[in-house]
Amino acid sequence: MDDRRGRAGNGGPAAAAARGSAGQYFEAAGAVFSGLALLLVVAGVSLQRQELRMQRQELALQRAEMTDSCTQLRRSAESQIRALHVDLLKMAIHDPELARVWPDYDPGLPHSTVRKHLYSNLIFAHMVMVGRMEGVDDDTLRSSLRIIARSADFRAYWSASSTSRNMLPADSEERRFGRLVDEAIAELRDG
Repeated sequence: MDDRRGRAGNGGPAAAAARGSAGQYFEAAGAVFSGLALLLVVAGVSLQRQELRMQRQELALQRAEMTDSCTQLRRSAESQIRALHVDLLKMAIHDPELARVWPDYDPGLPHSTVRKHLYSNLIFAHMVMVGRMEGVDDDTLRSSLRIIARSADFRAYWSASSTSRNMLPADSEERRFGRLVDEAIAELRDG
């Protein structure tokens, strides 16, 4: 009897079959939900990858913009320094006392010659700046420098300032431009 009660207490075979069917439904629903959860995880990982890729691209663009901005700032600073150089030379051109401060100053030269040397220095500095700012190639620079080299006053300045130019770093833009001027003057002399 106990055996019957146990079976009867559980609701009998029909109840057990119903519970088994419900368990199968829950197992199927659990499998569906597990599959959906897996799909959601895969989709989330895919979205994160895309977002990371977009962030990398954005960072690369920001780096490029910062590099460009730094280049522009450097050019602006160079331009301001050149403007100051021009102002200083203008002052020396107009005032013989100030002209004597320049390191290339030869006290035996008349001020009219010193003024020409200072002006020639301005021309050379301008050529360096134009070449640097506009990215002018060496052949274009050479043709401009050949014209300037025809001036006896410029050649006199060039000769007088050779000691100062030799103190420039060998890899500097001014030194490279100086070599181009030397070539232009040598062509003029040889030609």
